[in-house]
Amino acid sequence: MQLLSLEPLPIQIIALGTIGYEEALEIQHEIHADVQKGMRPQTLILCEHQPVITHGKSAATESLLSEHETLTEAGISLVKTGRGGDFTYHGPGQLIAYPIIDLRTRKRDVAWYMRGLEEVVLRTLSLYEVKGHRIEGRTGVFVDLSKNIHPERKQKICSIGVRISRWCTLHGLALYISDQSRGFSHLHPCGYPDIDVASLEDFGINCDRKELEKNFLESFCDVFRFVQNERAQGTRS
Repeated sequence: MQLLSLEPLPIQIIALGTIGYEEALEIQHEIHADVQKGMRPQTLILCEHQPVITHGKSAATESLLSEHETLTEAGISLVKTGRGGDFTYHGPGQLIAYPIIDLRTRKRDVAWYMRGLEEVVLRTLSLYEVKGHRIEGRTGVFVDLSKNIHPERKQKICSIGVRISRWCTLHGLALYISDQSRGFSHLHPCGYPDIDVASLEDFGINCDRKELEKNFLESFCDVFRFVQNERAQGTRS
């Protein structure tokens, strides 16, 4: 992805820690409204969610493999959301990133933005000597595991689902740090039955979360031409 020849803009980083999905969504909407009005800087939220399965507007019911009662017994909530995409799982061991940026200040191009998010993850993975790649026609970042005995199946290490309102972005991506197989056993990831979920742990990487966040932030700012503003911990202000 070619870098834009734009002046870097400030972006505020908000680290929420572990937080419920719906609470984080409420915070997103509050910040999104302020960014649209120019009342606050563009913002990147980083967090980790308690176990939840979310589904977008285009989700197919057959992609969910477990009944609601089974999910409840497993401690997993089910939430309908306004992003694009099918069913996905969020839980411990994921780096969740929610960029709330005004594409009018970058580039008014949804496909460019999606490829940019993928590029951020590809660059982050490369810092751990993990080679990620794209698959034409599918959103997200994929990897090849040497232990994979089913070459026809794809291994996804990052899922992306966004919403764009008045050229201001919502929702974002999940990068899988540790094993996610238990949570994803309840669904076809992103609606595809031929996808398995991979993680950095599959490559023998036990990375420090703060270091991973730092590397991700640097890649994000490089790709989208931002300069980190002061970092806020566990706050929406």
